[in-house]
Amino acid sequence: MSKETSRAELNKEQKAAAFCTENAVVAAGAGSGKTMVLASRFAWLLTEKGYKVDEILTLTFTKKAASQMYKRIHSLLSEIAEEETGVKALRAREALDNFIHARIQTLDSYSASLVKQCAPRYGISPDFEINPERCLKIANEEALPFLITYRHHPAVERLYAENRPTDIVRFFFTDVMCNYCFIDKPVNFIGDVKTQFSIFCGEWKKQRDELTAVFSEIENDILQDRDMFPDIIPLMEKYKNKDVVIPEIKEIQNYFEYLLSLPPEACIEKSESHPLQNDIVKLIYLLYEINGLKLYRGKKPKEGNPIRERIYQLRALLANFHHWRCHVCRRALTFPLCLCLRNCKTVICKENAPKGF
Repeated sequence: MSKETSRAELNKEQKAAAFCTENAVVAAGAGSGKTMVLASRFAWLLTEKGYKVDEILTLTFTKKAASQMYKRIHSLLSEIAEEETGVKALRAREALDNFIHARIQTLDSYSASLVKQCAPRYGISPDFEINPERCLKIANEEALPFLITYRHHPAVERLYAENRPTDIVRFFFTDVMCNYCFIDKPVNFIGDVKTQFSIFCGEWKKQRDELTAVFSEIENDILQDRDMFPDIIPLMEKYKNKDVVIPEIKEIQNYFEYLLSLPPEACIEKSESHPLQNDIVKLIYLLYEINGLKLYRGKKPKEGNPIRERIYQLRALLANFHHWRCHVCRRALTFPLCLCLRNCKTVICKENAPKGF
């Protein structure tokens, strides 16, 4: 590149990225010159390293970015062809002559080209088109009768209680199918559910350990001075007497394994009568009661009131435990719904593939 043009526009860091001889990942914010660096690298590979235009793949996320990149690279090569001499100028002119073959495209279009080459493997028409609106229409057309067929399924009945049928089709079935499923392989919904169970159990253990520690500290504070915060004593008695318990991690694991062993149609009924749900609800109520205590009623020693600080900690934990409580209670709903999604996905993919969408 000429010293007066493109190279002079690059600072030290940009040059390191543009002329890197190894694989590299460059992270940069808006307005930092990413397009200029990529264009410079493209031209450098052509004029300095001798690559051909069709041997370089340049991907962007949007059509606008691809268009800008195309123009920037073509303009840069034109500058080099006019201002340089020797091999670099020859290579630049050759690249301009063959620039129609430049592979500067969006990630979506490149992926589509790969799928077209492997269409038989996926069981779809090789002349398929990318048409999200049409795919969504087909998904809606197939999901509605599917929902009607499964309308007496206990999980679907729960959805009917709070949603219109068209909303269930759109937001639950078609959105999931069109945005989170793949043509070439089924989504392993049950595997995903098990993964979620595992993650939840790990998080529950962390929160349980923290809550147990705070409760223990409050009990020690009460032993030292029962007048420090009298209002909390009857509430802590519920925990001390085991009227309220913090479920062990093993209880959570056993509950999830129990759900997986049930027929999908029985999950909701069996889970709602499971003692674990009652234990968690009691725990949440206790935390709400502690959260509602008037902090100004506590004793105000010069060194501070440690119980008041513990209550602040419990308030922070309340939101987390409320979230986990919803997670536990809704697992019996989401598990059978995932099985419905799996069946619905099979129906929709069979409909989309032959039509070439």
